[in-house]
Amino acid sequence: MICLRGVPVLAETSVVAAGMQRYPLRAFVLVTTLANAGLALAYSAIGTYLVEQNALLVTILASMVLPGMFIAGYSLFKTLRRHGSEQSLHGRFEVSYDYPVVFTDHLFDPLNPCLHRQLTAQQRGPVTVLVFADEQLLQSAPHLLEQIDTYFAAHAVDLHLQAAPIAVPAGELSKDSQVLQQLYTDMLQHGLDRHCYVLALGVARCWIRWATPARLSTEAFA
Repeated sequence: MICLRGVPVLAETSVVAAGMQRYPLRAFVLVTTLANAGLALAYSAIGTYLVEQNALLVTILASMVLPGMFIAGYSLFKTLRRHGSEQSLHGRFEVSYDYPVVFTDHLFDPLNPCLHRQLTAQQRGPVTVLVFADEQLLQSAPHLLEQIDTYFAAHAVDLHLQAAPIAVPAGELSKDSQVLQQLYTDMLQHGLDRHCYVLALGVARCWIRWATPARLSTEAFA
């Protein structure tokens, strides 16, 4: 607005535009007062000098060119700023996950502390456990069910076996969405939550998994 005060036509236009944009009154009065005072002083000094040089026409033309240059520069600045704000931002983060891998023999021996230690490591109260077992493992080791019952009975203070071990199809037959959905159904029917554990028994491995109705994530191996 200060720059536009130098040209009579643009001066009135800038005042009208300031009113249409609801320019704050105090700031408007301050800016226009300073602009008028500064330009009046500058033009009077320039005019006094140029009258002697007989170049008044050059001064009038310059007073019209300078505001035009200001408007063009401001428009270019807004255009560059708008293009700069359209640039996308890229964010990246990584989530690390680790779990203990423990090897042991005779897992369900009441004197073996491995399983008990893993199940109670992060909880202070009794831990609820639901067991899923490979059906071929149950057939080849019929004594396993009795061992599991004996183990949980020996640790009844800290561990609670929610139900008898549930058989799961062996091998590739278990890699099916229907089997997974059945596992979720079994967990929900037995009232498991995020504080419970699922113990999955396979032919060559036994791994403890954190059980929630939404997902299973490996916690430990034994």
